[in-house]
Amino acid sequence: MKTAVLATLATSAVAFTGQPTTFQTKSSTALSIAKKPLGQSLKYVPCIPVDALPKPGTATSGVAGGLAICI
Repeated sequence: MKTAVLATLATSAVAFTGQPTTFQTKSSTALSIAKKPLGQSLKYVPCIPVDALPKPGTATSGVAGGLAICI
């Protein structure tokens, strides 16, 4: 039993005294790869018809440009 405890202590000590493993990460995106600056793009798209506008104090939902929004 003493041998098993001693072996466990020895392997635990070796686990924490070894050379640390180093990891290197490299990330890139399409935005960081692009060399020219991107211009601003502001575009208004219809979401709901004017006659479907909610009364004051209420809300409705719609999809504009593929994004669900609350009006």
